Amino acid sequence: MEVIKINEDNVITYYKTEWNDTVLGYKTNEISEIKFDSIEKGNELLSLFDKESKLNNIIYSAIRINSDSKDLKLILEQNNYINIETSIRVESNISRFEENSFLEKFKISLEKSTIEDLKIIKNISNNEFNHGRFFEDPSFNINISKQRNLNWIDDLYEKSNLIIGKNKQNICAFMFYTTANSEVNFELGGVDSKYSHLAYSFWYYIIKKMKEDGITNINALVSGTNLGVINLYSKFGFRFSNTLFGYRKIRR
Repeated sequence: MEVIKINEDNVITYYKTEWNDTVLGYKTNEISEIKFDSIEKGNELLSLFDKESKLNNIIYSAIRINSDSKDLKLILEQNNYINIETSIRVESNISRFEENSFLEKFKISLEKSTIEDLKIIKNISNNEFNHGRFFEDPSFNINISKQRNLNWIDDLYEKSNLIIGKNKQNICAFMFYTTANSEVNFELGGVDSKYSHLAYSFWYYIIKKMKEDGITNINALVSGTNLGVINLYSKFGFRFSNTLFGYRKIRR
């Protein structure tokens, strides 16, 4: 993490995003937090951030903000940042999760993955994913968006947990996730469209496994345009806890 600070009340924290560099072919970064006590100081902070980014040949900068951050929206727009996506935080305490005899009729086995499974997982991603930051940005074509997801999967495989779902020995779904104490964050999951009728059952079995493993809370960040996934989490009683707006700036 890197920091630009005017004083304790006016600070930007940001980091380099090499995974975006790889697919875009130029340097990128992302603001993780911006704190300011006036519109003027907010503008000054972004100006300092832009100067630092230009000095380091950063072409693309991104930030996600709470949807109710009215002053920050104004500051971003005044500094030529464009709103390109909406994300929704979903979360659930699964202590009251109950077994569902109907969903259990659809048989899916959950298994740990091997490196050989990555090719199939990437094929699912390449064919089925159409939502997210790059997909929803009109400046990027779909091939760039898909390649970013493929690179992300390689990174997740090294850093996160991965479970695959199998139906009759065929991989039909996957879920990357991280665990901290008794809480799980679902990072990236998907179902092959040939098995779309198993989507609810796959999520059901994943949630059931988490409860059996002693997990009490699950959260995820989903695209606000992905109504299928929003309905899926709603089916399982997840609470929609926060809406985030994604902005970006391209310097060229």
